[in-house]
Amino acid sequence: MLQALTRVIHAAPVPIFGSVGTASMFLCAKGKMLPRMVGWVVPLVPGALWFVWPAVDDGWKIEMGIKSAPKEI
Repeated sequence: MLQALTRVIHAAPVPIFGSVGTASMFLCAKGKMLPRMVGWVVPLVPGALWFVWPAVDDGWKIEMGIKSAPKEI
C-alpha cells in the first residue's frame, strides 16, 4: 500500500519538472550544494540591500521606525 502511494506521489505532475520524482531529485542535488554557497551570503546581503534600499518607500521606513518622521513647520 505504501509503495503504491509513493509511486502515485512521485508520478504526480509538476510544472517545469514533469513529475514530483524529478523535482525531488533536482532539489536534493541542489540542497547538497548549499554548504558550499554559504560563504556568498555575506557579500550578497549588503549588495542586495545597497541595490534595493533606495527603492523602499519612505512611508514604510517611517512606519517601521527606521527613519524619523519629517518635522512639521
